[in-house]
Amino acid sequence: MKAETRRADQAEKRETATAANLQDQIAELKKEVASVREEAKTARLATAGEAEKWRETVALEHKRNAELQSERDNLAERLAALEATEKGPHRL
Repeated sequence: MKAETRRADQAEKRETATAANLQDQIAELKKEVASVREEAKTARLATAGEAEKWRETVALEHKRNAELQSERDNLAERLAALEATEKGPHRL
């Protein structure tokens, strides 16, 4: 009878220790999950910031390209006008 009681007590102690160990592991995993979520949030915010910077850069480049295209077109028109003037009848 004493042996059975002792075995039952030992089994209960093992189960209690196992349960406590599992609870500790769960608590540790919850901390890790919270940490990973925070890191993911920080990464998302950083990525969003970088994406916004790239959008701004691309928009500025598009604007600059349009300005350069307009300037090129104006220069081409001026060149064509100068060439037409040179090819016109020469009067002495």
